Amino acid sequence: MLPPDYTLRFIWQEKDGKLKVVYCDEQDVPVDTYLGWGVDNVYIQMKFNEISANYSYLDEYAASVTVNKKQKVQMPKGRFLYMDVGRWLDGKQSFGLICGDDAMVCDYDLSSAGSCKPTRCDLINKVLEIPGVSYVPANYKKVIGPNAGDSDRLIVILPDMHVPGAPPLDAKKPERPSWWGDGDFMGNWREDPKAFERANQLDFFNSRASINAMVKFLKALRYKVNPSKVVLVQIGDMYELWAGHSLEYVQTDVAAVKLRSKMSAEFVGSWIGTIHDMHADLFEQFDICNQNMMLVFLHGNHDSYLDSLDVVAEANAYIEQGKYPNGERVFKKTTVYPRLTSFQVNGVYMEHGQRVDGPNRDGSVEGWQRTNSAFDSGKTMAEIGKKLFDTTRRRSFVTGAAAQWVVQEKNFGCYVMGHTHSPELKYVEVIHQRGSISLSGGKIHIQTSGAM
Repeated sequence: MLPPDYTLRFIWQEKDGKLKVVYCDEQDVPVDTYLGWGVDNVYIQMKFNEISANYSYLDEYAASVTVNKKQKVQMPKGRFLYMDVGRWLDGKQSFGLICGDDAMVCDYDLSSAGSCKPTRCDLINKVLEIPGVSYVPANYKKVIGPNAGDSDRLIVILPDMHVPGAPPLDAKKPERPSWWGDGDFMGNWREDPKAFERANQLDFFNSRASINAMVKFLKALRYKVNPSKVVLVQIGDMYELWAGHSLEYVQTDVAAVKLRSKMSAEFVGSWIGTIHDMHADLFEQFDICNQNMMLVFLHGNHDSYLDSLDVVAEANAYIEQGKYPNGERVFKKTTVYPRLTSFQVNGVYMEHGQRVDGPNRDGSVEGWQRTNSAFDSGKTMAEIGKKLFDTTRRRSFVTGAAAQWVVQEKNFGCYVMGHTHSPELKYVEVIHQRGSISLSGGKIHIQTSGAM
């Protein structure tokens, strides 16, 4: 067996046969840096069936773990495959493929013909035949252990897209009708140049540069692969509902999306409906895929509103009303689908990834504040520089993946996330030790008593 890329050591403290405290010590995982903050070690207090994190400076990004209060500490070492599917924006496109025990992260570049060495998996090879699809050998690995999936079912995971309520790149700026005058009144983006310009500024992630690529990719996917054999998963943050938008949820103590008011669902629904209006060709492709494929959508942090069925309903109502009084449609009727927080199928566990990201977890307003502070500077994410605004925080996310793997009793062989916009495919080995953990003088003190 190949050596692991990352190793995580969980040190468990128990009392009377019950789990009390766990400490995680990572090896070979890239160091987290976030505006000068270090997130090297995660210290978590376990109380009965839930986690009560010690929210010191290093615990804001602590992995959430839930255990049964009667569970004994009997955990042999093991490993799983960690996949980050990256991003589909700014002219850079990546995605994940899993079929049986084969897993890979691919790139999609319309300017390239693509050239891939075939695998032993026929369904994956069909995707590799799509012009523009490629992968590097380091991003092709085997799913480990008894959790390998169905070799006759292809899971295609699409990453963050951040599609904004901004006009298509080829849309022409309209001229203001003379009868509107020079006041501050703003009409529809199709007719009013002021509304057009305002909407044009909402593309904070330069996501429109990749929309046409998704249209082409979904068409090619349906042509190359039998749709009945495909599970198509969008990992969340399909929509950009933070940058340039008001905050329509409230801060919560737990990870949950609570709308600010009864009107919030209608407001957010109109934002999503407008995105469908502007980029109907894109969303039409998902509707076509839904006819024959198994289609699954997760919500991320930038579109966490979709955790609410009221928001989904209002968005679809907005689209339904998108027609003239005589019944003629102004724009194509497409569908806004309900979202899941996580999804598990064929030995693969998928979530967006914000669960272990304190400022961006569901119910935290800090991520929205930081996004809009950056947006108000008038610069795009690319101009600001990702490292100054955000990082992958890989250590926190790998720890969170390992924690989920332990909690799920190793019932998946591959963990998949998005959120970071940085594709990666690594083996993670998890080892366990009994020990005694204490916190004093701002430092964690550990005494171990051998492997478990």
